[in-house]
Amino acid sequence: MTTAPASRARVPLAIVPCEWDVADLAESLGAYDLVGVFDVDPARDTHGLPHLGGDDAFADWQTRRPGLKVCLVIDPPALRERLTAHYGPENLVGLISPHASVSARAQVGPAGIIQRGVTIMPTVRIGRGCNININATLHHEVTLEDYASVGPGVIVLGTVHVCRHASIGAGAIVHQNVTIGAGARVGAGAVVVRDVAPGQTVVGVPARPIKQEAG
Repeated sequence: MTTAPASRARVPLAIVPCEWDVADLAESLGAYDLVGVFDVDPARDTHGLPHLGGDDAFADWQTRRPGLKVCLVIDPPALRERLTAHYGPENLVGLISPHASVSARAQVGPAGIIQRGVTIMPTVRIGRGCNININATLHHEVTLEDYASVGPGVIVLGTVHVCRHASIGAGAIVHQNVTIGAGARVGAGAVVVRDVAPGQTVVGVPARPIKQEAG
């Protein structure tokens, strides 16, 4: 007679802040017990999940729920990095949807989110804390540096370098051999055909920098 193996205990997990798509992803993986949401705004809708307090409440909750981990959903990349230091890298987890296609020849860093329908092709390199949203595609030899963000439905063609803290808005297309500079932002639906300078915001088809008004 054989004894069935004991099921593994689920890891207690909180998300920061609430995003229902990510909460749903965490629950679907079957490895996590979703404890609630850390959010500095107690009035924000948590979609029925318990509000655990602001970021400073984490230490107290760790004593109540030993082993509590956190997934950073927060969108601004620079803030995501600051919160990594606040919560501690050892307390963060990444989530990868079973409905994403991630090449075995890709390198995926820790503490990020790869959502449903994402396609990551061979020789892609993804750094720490990168969030890649629903149905985005990263073609061969794309590099995402730490804390970059890729919006829903984005297509990044081959040999593109997305630098630290950069973000690409929903539905944008980035053509081959382009560099998106550190902290740059690509607007939703933009088509990027040339390099984007660090800190620059580009919009349109083809994407062009937003002109700054004279002070």
